[in-house]
Amino acid sequence: MRAILLCAATAGAVIVVRQAAPDELLRVARFRAAAFSSDGRTASPARAQAVHKLVEDRVARGSTLLCALASGEDAACLEEETEGDGWHPGLETSQPMKLFQSFFKSEPGATLDESLDDCRIVGVCDVSRHEFDLPTHSLAPDYALYLTALAVHPALRRRGVASSLLEAVDAHAKREGLAQVILHVEDDNDAAIAFYEAQNFARVKVDRDLRQFGTALGLNPDIHYLFSRSVVS
Repeated sequence: MRAILLCAATAGAVIVVRQAAPDELLRVARFRAAAFSSDGRTASPARAQAVHKLVEDRVARGSTLLCALASGEDAACLEEETEGDGWHPGLETSQPMKLFQSFFKSEPGATLDESLDDCRIVGVCDVSRHEFDLPTHSLAPDYALYLTALAVHPALRRRGVASSLLEAVDAHAKREGLAQVILHVEDDNDAAIAFYEAQNFARVKVDRDLRQFGTALGLNPDIHYLFSRSVVS
């Protein structure tokens, strides 16, 4: 049984945050592929397939994927979006193989807004520790919990979904005995920087060890800013 990390009520829905199950990785991958595409809304089948492979690889190395599920008015409103909006969310049935086959038969850029029983995925993120085991930097394995790929459905942004995901991230960090959460943001992503600062993340001055850490992840510490916040008690 999948443990619920957080249950919160918004104005129009109940948001539940929990760990994604193995048979839900395709749905999470499709959601991520759309959210981080060039237009922030659509993703080709090839792109979704590549993200699916990435997600499976990260989980195999120890990542935990968290997903926010909505039921109620917020979930229903997603069905009212016009087809032309082109959002490619992880809104599928619980039959991953059937969905996988139908998805890759679709045309590039096509949209699929299929029902997920009584709730829908409205946000995702990835938390991990295996980055701290790399031999190319000197940070301790218990230095922090590393957060990546936080994304929220466009129809539900500024509705508390991202904050709920971050609360679940803190709960996961506490369970792991970790005192802080860190993440990287590109220097020109003003919206993300403003959001994380509003969530009490602060930019970290990068010393030699942190520069080695960023470089080990294939990032440029000069343009990928590092942010950190203490785990909320």
